[in-house]
Amino acid sequence: MQRDARGNEASIDDGLTRSECSLPPSIAEIPDDRLLTVADACALLQIRKSVVYGACDQGDLEYVKFEGAVQIEGRDLKHWIVSVPSKPLAPA
Repeated sequence: MQRDARGNEASIDDGLTRSECSLPPSIAEIPDDRLLTVADACALLQIRKSVVYGACDQGDLEYVKFEGAVQIEGRDLKHWIVSVPSKPLAPA
């Protein structure tokens, strides 16, 4: 087995990050290349727009601007959800 930078075997999961398997079904089924508006992402995650815009501003959540509107690809939303600490996001 391969070892990572800390010397752990690749099959070991420290439980510190959430895997894509733990994503809610409504999120996991989003196609990776689908563009979502901030409102779409907030509705799916039941969080405030300020949380999503803040993550975009801080560089934690990748986005594109299309016709002046912030758009988030499904893969980027999933990556952000997995990378957020397991404390709950601010509810909407």
